[in-house]
Amino acid sequence: MFKSDYGLKLGYHTAYHAKDLAIKDIHGDDDLFYYRLRWNVDVLKENNPGSYVILEVEEETNAFKRVFIAIAACLNGYKFCHPMLSLDDTFLEDKVQEYLSCCYCKRY
Repeated sequence: MFKSDYGLKLGYHTAYHAKDLAIKDIHGDDDLFYYRLRWNVDVLKENNPGSYVILEVEEETNAFKRVFIAIAACLNGYKFCHPMLSLDDTFLEDKVQEYLSCCYCKRY
């Protein structure tokens, strides 16, 4: 498509590298996100009093393990819910290929 649109022949590795750079430019770098995660946790705790923000990392490597976030405003909303919690998972589309678990309350 690039050759037909612009008249230039592009090698596979060059196109793959350019696509990877474009995705990082649009969505951000995964490594940089995990690096900034500790700062984000501190800011959440500071700006949302009463919230629970727990970051777990591997002790030996200091690698990300999991994070739990429960914002105080959402927790206060649970006071009016039937006490039934549900778990839901969604897959994360990145190099890590992990999944995100969500916990929510259902009203009746």
